[in-house]
Amino acid sequence: MTSTEDTAAILESALQRIDPFLRFLTKATCKVAVPLKSLESVLPKNINTIEGDTDNKLSFLAELSMRGVLKYNTNDDTVGFPLPPSAVSEEDNNSSSLPISFQPPSKMIGKGLHGSSDAAAKRRMRVLKWTLKQNNAWVSRQSQEMVDGNADTKEKGMDIDSTPQKKAATTEMKEPLKPAAQKYAEEDRTTTECMDFNTEDENCEERKLAYQSLADLLSGSKKDAKSKNGKSGESTRIWLPYQPAHAGSHPSRPARYGSLTKSTLAKIPDSVSQLFGFDLSSNEDTATDIASTPETTKRKRLFQHQADAIEAALNDIHTCLCTGTGSGKSLCFLLPVLAKAVTSADDATAILVFPTKALAQDQVSKLQTMLSNSNCNVRAGVIDGDTPHQQRDAIATECQILLTNPDTLHAAILPGWKRPSYKSFLSRLRTVAVDESHIYDGVFGAHVSLVLRRLKRVCRAASENEKNNTISFIACSATLTRPEDHFRMLCPLGNEEVCIVTEDGSPCGAKHFFVWNPPILDVNGNSTDSVFPPKNLSAEQIEQITAVGDDDDECVIKVGTKKRRKKGQYQYSKALCKSENNNLSTTQLSNLFIRRRHAADETAFILAKAIRAQTRTIAFAGTRCLVEWIYEKTLSILKSDPATADLVDQVESYRGGYTAETRRSIERKLFRKELLAVVGTNALELGVDIGGVDLTLHCGYPGSKNSLLQQSGRAGRGKGHLKPSCAIMITFSAASDQFVWRKPNSLLSTGIDAPPASISETVMSGHILCAAEEFPLTGRLPLTCLLNESIQDETFTSDEILMGEGYHYAVNFLSQKCLLSRKKVKAVQTSGKVETILVYNTHPVVKSPWKRVSLRSIEPVNYSIVDLNHPMQSNRTDKIHDKSAVLDVIPYSRVFYHAFPGAIIKHRGRAFRIEAMESPPAFVGSGQSFGPSGSTDLAAFAKPTNVQHTTQALSINEITVVKQTRHAELNDSKAQQSVAGSGLVTVKRSVHGYKILSHVNRKEISRSTLQLPPMEYDTYAIWIDADAARLNEVVSNFNEGVHALNHAMVAVAPLILPCSSSDIDCDHSTYECTRVLLFDVRAGGSGICKQLYNRFVECLESAVELLQDCTTCYSETSRYSGGCPACLQSVRCDNFHEGLSRKSGVIIGAHLLKRLQRSTLGRNLNESTERYELQSSVKPKNVLIGRVSFSPQRKRSRFADVDDI
Repeated sequence: MTSTEDTAAILESALQRIDPFLRFLTKATCKVAVPLKSLESVLPKNINTIEGDTDNKLSFLAELSMRGVLKYNTNDDTVGFPLPPSAVSEEDNNSSSLPISFQPPSKMIGKGLHGSSDAAAKRRMRVLKWTLKQNNAWVSRQSQEMVDGNADTKEKGMDIDSTPQKKAATTEMKEPLKPAAQKYAEEDRTTTECMDFNTEDENCEERKLAYQSLADLLSGSKKDAKSKNGKSGESTRIWLPYQPAHAGSHPSRPARYGSLTKSTLAKIPDSVSQLFGFDLSSNEDTATDIASTPETTKRKRLFQHQADAIEAALNDIHTCLCTGTGSGKSLCFLLPVLAKAVTSADDATAILVFPTKALAQDQVSKLQTMLSNSNCNVRAGVIDGDTPHQQRDAIATECQILLTNPDTLHAAILPGWKRPSYKSFLSRLRTVAVDESHIYDGVFGAHVSLVLRRLKRVCRAASENEKNNTISFIACSATLTRPEDHFRMLCPLGNEEVCIVTEDGSPCGAKHFFVWNPPILDVNGNSTDSVFPPKNLSAEQIEQITAVGDDDDECVIKVGTKKRRKKGQYQYSKALCKSENNNLSTTQLSNLFIRRRHAADETAFILAKAIRAQTRTIAFAGTRCLVEWIYEKTLSILKSDPATADLVDQVESYRGGYTAETRRSIERKLFRKELLAVVGTNALELGVDIGGVDLTLHCGYPGSKNSLLQQSGRAGRGKGHLKPSCAIMITFSAASDQFVWRKPNSLLSTGIDAPPASISETVMSGHILCAAEEFPLTGRLPLTCLLNESIQDETFTSDEILMGEGYHYAVNFLSQKCLLSRKKVKAVQTSGKVETILVYNTHPVVKSPWKRVSLRSIEPVNYSIVDLNHPMQSNRTDKIHDKSAVLDVIPYSRVFYHAFPGAIIKHRGRAFRIEAMESPPAFVGSGQSFGPSGSTDLAAFAKPTNVQHTTQALSINEITVVKQTRHAELNDSKAQQSVAGSGLVTVKRSVHGYKILSHVNRKEISRSTLQLPPMEYDTYAIWIDADAARLNEVVSNFNEGVHALNHAMVAVAPLILPCSSSDIDCDHSTYECTRVLLFDVRAGGSGICKQLYNRFVECLESAVELLQDCTTCYSETSRYSGGCPACLQSVRCDNFHEGLSRKSGVIIGAHLLKRLQRSTLGRNLNESTERYELQSSVKPKNVLIGRVSFSPQRKRSRFADVDDI
């Protein structure tokens, strides 16, 4: 390339970068010129070595202005397009605008160089190319030198252009142009496609700070970079142009401190205050004593929200604390609990409820360490599923603080409350703290709410004649949108006073959110160093593919960076072979390059880069397969570089399915800060305090804004952690993820804000049966009437009020099913008289009623992945010979998606191949107990392998209507035409084969078939006929529109009924769609769809409104119609949000709405709705019913062994 071509390439590239943004800004502001500051982000940089100018950015504007394609006013620092001749005033001619050195032909200018149209932009580029042909030198530099040396040259009578100095300067100037031209030609990436990234000029400074923070985290501090490289000026590219899109930032927050009143301080003993090391003095004491001793200045102070919460909790006021992650919420319930335990005369106890075992282990380890170094005579312990049964009595007897989870409360503590150890503990219970309370939503939240109500009944029954046994509830969360409503729904508070604390007083650094797009890969699997797919291929590449040669010759397209081409680093691929019949069009050839790097691989690359920069990072993935994929790839990247090979031991993976010993080992490393990076599922989303984390990576969209905030909240927390932190969402190649990258503001969109779900009668039924077993049900009287108390305790509510609405219906239903027995007993009335009342007990034939209720749909069958090479297993496949040989535990509903015969599974960086599996029982659910104490473990046997491929299951999901119980018909139809219905359906998920995928390029190598038992269960569903016969030929993308309408119905259901979007699901098929169908996720039905049927019209109206009015993704001219996180993507999808059309969904929804309004369903909207017939207490539900196809003769049959591939 000659020097002439260098100058042309630089100026043309500069105009291509500046012109689209200037067009957008002038059109948006309705002004002919915009401030120079608004264009700083697109001006070419680092050209000082070329020109020698101190302000090299302005040299481009000056050059383009003097060539007549821009108008740069140096007086007020504005940039615009040249004005038409009629609009140029005398004032403009005399202004400080740079003079134009060229006058192109009027035919070339045409209608003028002004305007923001595409035609005007093409005319400006033509004029620039014409001026470059006239003079390819740097005109602005020539003019400046002419001005500086004008007097000298006139005196000497010399021609300016012919001076030796000028020629030398020109030579020196043009010499370095070649590498710069190449650099900026590579950076020119279709800037019009990413215009959305730089349209908000008022946030320019915020974006600069965000990108700088991200660069520091991924490359290390500048000081570290200098010490490592030895060159302060050396810089490396951290990301590709436009690869990270800034989605928004949460600003930093200063600290606001508070203090406790003197009356509250008197309730805190010195041993407790010294335990936490806080300055708990009041404002008056602080003013007089804060400077008295050096020790007082070193003690920490309470933040304002901590002081408010502790003040309320110590005064027995129910408290809900909703502040940010890492704001010190644990102190708000630990300090009151310890203060009450130390000062109370009856040795008060407390229960701390956590949603996961890991979170409880995190808290108990810190609490026990703190108590061991203090003078407090208080002990804390954990009772959960991993606690041996023989140790539970000792823990309940010796400890005043008990850490547990809702499942253990429901299945162990409440059923066994009459045991002396549990009864003594519960009789002295004064505080119940519920951490991460946002988890308890929907049906799961209703279950936990009833467990806490049963706990309150049992505590009052255990205390017998003790009346001063009021229980204070404390709830903590970081992402509750309606804290008081949720708090009153979750905990049995009645009409008692509550304290809601939402103002966060803790300091925190800024948090920046980014959407990161992986690069495009070529056919050889190498990065093309661009996030935009190429529009066409070069003539050389086309000639390489289409050239005719021998049949055995291989064709390899050598694309990628010029650096790779020089080094000759190519991986020759057999994907493209020459043949005489190979006539590929340019479009077909371009499609070969549109393969984006997988999000898991890109997450691993970013994670390795952060580890190399010594940045503590957590990477989140949605599934266990993605976790193992990212973990293995990260280890491979680190091991490939000798400088980072020793960092492999500081990376771990964490997910569900690991054995208890493995989880505890990883948790200890986390809490001791021995790890630089962790790859995990949402098990790390909850408040496990890892400490010192600066960066979070999210492989794909987490599913909701709350989940994103919870996961990103793991970073930027800890003592004195005020520096900025970042959260990066890495996109998949799906259109929905790419939309979030193009519209990064949608990442933090709020979405649908539904009220918290209340308790349905279906959920109530099972817990009423459990409560009757624990203590007789007394109806309108409080249970204290049976405690032989001389005076009735009026402070305790009756069972009818305590359990809530639906109590009487559930009791009547259970009595009719002979599950409750009635009994007359003598009781003390409120007046003090003894009268006979009717109470209800669980019928003696019902054994262990709590086994009939599963809080989280805990499945009765789990598969343990067993290592055959373990010394204790010794290649035996008859049974599990030692628990240490178990690698993983997978629930039955997911096992065939991960561990089928021949599957390649990953476990902590190692690959295993499934050799054989035990068959599940022929029927699960009829007479088999389930829950924490009744699960069944089967085995899948695996061997280590070194194969260079992975496997992916091929599955089919079918929803079949078994029995239609209700239907709606059109009123104006002569023939009976059903438009909607409800009834029982069978949801069947079957794995019929698997694909073998290459490790190198993730392409399919081959397929194999399998014969596995289907995984199916019966539930309740509602549906609307989609009128496919009429709309399929009229509406474009009809199937995608029905799919989108299904998503919208699920998204708005929480606005219609008390539920969450995770309680119901829809039909995700995108082929020959004929109906919009919703069903209850829980087997046997949860009653939500049954109630939703009577409000179908209202639900459909809300769904159509959501599709029409989503402010985040709605656009008349947008080609993308797949929805965004605020609407369609808020619902989980079996197809990963592919095959959605919001625009078609609006048309279909409006048509179906008219049909429903004309049907019998629309006519009977105001009629009373029949109650849902409860079935969950008749036989065990909430489990998967597997109808297997194995031979019943073999008790422990196995799958046939699979030969090596």
